[in-house]
Amino acid sequence: YGDLRNAIVHNRGGGKVIAQPNDDTVKKIERIAGLLTKPPRVISFFQKEVITVAAEEPLSKALRLLDRYNYSQLPIIKKDVIAGLLTSNMIVRWMAAALENDCIGLQEVCVRDLLSFSGKKDNYKIVAAMTSLYEVQDLFCLYQAKAHKLEAVLITRNGRPEEKILGIITNLDLPLLQRQL
Repeated sequence: YGDLRNAIVHNRGGGKVIAQPNDDTVKKIERIAGLLTKPPRVISFFQKEVITVAAEEPLSKALRLLDRYNYSQLPIIKKDVIAGLLTSNMIVRWMAAALENDCIGLQEVCVRDLLSFSGKKDNYKIVAAMTSLYEVQDLFCLYQAKAHKLEAVLITRNGRPEEKILGIITNLDLPLLQRQL
């Protein structure tokens, strides 16, 4: 950055200083350079305990979890592997189908029974802990450009579904993500 400063101050056009750098501008340029050379990683901002639900669990348990934590989605775990994302939209679709058959038996329904009501199978992505915030932002933008909704990005150590979930990023987290970039 010293070279940049020297070029601005000492390279004169017509005997005049091209520009006078100030401390604020230099700090902003250094910050931008840092974001580009060492982009912030998702794990630094979004690591948290993630509430999950087992595929074999009753839907009633999942509903209680959604209510208790004021969530609109829960990762579904089946045999220690991420199997899907239970969303409020899936629940509404399932209820609508059950109403057509004139039966809603919450006690008999398991979370796995709702997996076919997701609409889109790819409503979530799994990324590695060291994925940059830029890459996650691009994922949300890519889905939006295709008129799909990315409900959540799940973070695991290496981005594999058989790994423990270390964090989650939802649409509600996008303002925080933006502030970091």
